Amino acid sequence: MEHDTIVALMTPGLDLPELATLLHRPAWQARGACRGQGVAAFFEGETSDPAPAKAVCAGCPVRQECFSFALDDLALVGVWGGTTVQERRVLRRESA
Repeated sequence: MEHDTIVALMTPGLDLPELATLLHRPAWQARGACRGQGVAAFFEGETSDPAPAKAVCAGCPVRQECFSFALDDLALVGVWGGTTVQERRVLRRESA
């Protein structure tokens, strides 16, 4: 069992949808260049710069899978597949 899953199982108040998400991660996520990097660089704040996260994404072997996943999930925040929330919003509008 992955460390994240074990921590989730031991977290009081974790609801079942969150647990189900942790247990059913797409397999490609284990091969992401961001794996083990920590999440802070990948989630934009008002003053944060997404460039460091995008640099990690640039060389990622599963960037396309990550990008497609993020484009399909409107609720995802942060940098996924080398794109920010705002960039994905624009791409969705352009493809509609």
